[in-house]
Amino acid sequence: MMLGTSIGTLSTLGVAIMGMGQGVGVNPALLAGALVSGALFGDRSSPLAGSLNLNVAMTGTDLRRMLTVLMPTGITAAVLALGAYILMNSRVALDPAGSGTGMREAIGAAFVISPWLLVPPVLVLLMAFLRVPVRWALGCGIVSGGLLGVLVGGVDALEPVRSAVMGYASATGNASMDLIFSGGGLVPMLKQITLLLVAGVFSGIMEKTGMLTLVISRLVESVHRPLALVSSTMAISTAVALVAGNQALPIIISGRMLRPVYEREGLSPELLSRSLADSGTVLSGVIPWNLMGILASASLGISVRAFLPYAIWALILPFVSLAFTAVEERRGLSAFRTASNTELNAVRGD
Repeated sequence: MMLGTSIGTLSTLGVAIMGMGQGVGVNPALLAGALVSGALFGDRSSPLAGSLNLNVAMTGTDLRRMLTVLMPTGITAAVLALGAYILMNSRVALDPAGSGTGMREAIGAAFVISPWLLVPPVLVLLMAFLRVPVRWALGCGIVSGGLLGVLVGGVDALEPVRSAVMGYASATGNASMDLIFSGGGLVPMLKQITLLLVAGVFSGIMEKTGMLTLVISRLVESVHRPLALVSSTMAISTAVALVAGNQALPIIISGRMLRPVYEREGLSPELLSRSLADSGTVLSGVIPWNLMGILASASLGISVRAFLPYAIWALILPFVSLAFTAVEERRGLSAFRTASNTELNAVRGD
């Protein structure tokens, strides 16, 4: 919520939490699912988030108004997800004194511990909070970490470069700690990088050719009931996320095409904006070939297919949003009617 970036959060705080969780025996897939759920909640609801600001621009809504509209469905889904995680936790036996035994001593024996080592994470978080682009924030974190490895840790000057290219292999003698600290590197991530390039090219083709725009316009021609329109909006947004392979196109294409439809039905743009935010925007993070899913997987070091069943908040949010819309429709949907809707109802004889 404070940083406004789900991937920036997962690649910094998320990595640290994954390491701590594995140290006490938490299922990595379960922990990754919870982390992705929390990161997507912030990405969807933060006034600093690029996805929310893009949503506001495409649907013509007011940002402050949108924050109040998004919270009821988001918090309800979060409470339900939290209940599910508590239930899962009651059935899992953790061993904080088992796999983590001796880890502090092993870290002290293998690495030089210094307050200066806090500089990279603090620098990354500070730059992200100041809205510095993620690539620059993470780049500065990598460079500062490499310099500290040489100046404070006493490693060979080429070791940070080798680790950046091939990945770091920890050899402390503590199996749990070696599992946590080993990984990274450009070469081991070539598969994810290739997927990112292919998904980017494909989404560009979808945008430029207008293929999805034609299909969407045909689907909503005869839709009039608010609940049916919201259901169609969420289905279209999710379908675009599945086909286009990124988080932006479901917002851009669906927002542009459906905005006139909501105006035609006398419904406020906030309802359209919430429908987009509660479907394709968050589900992009749990689609294995979507850019968001690929980046989340690369950040946490676990496949999307593994953490998908545990990303409970993202999976139940669309259904919670539909339930809210059904209740609002029964009550007249007054919060989402525009001023011109009275005249529209009179014409239709409603």
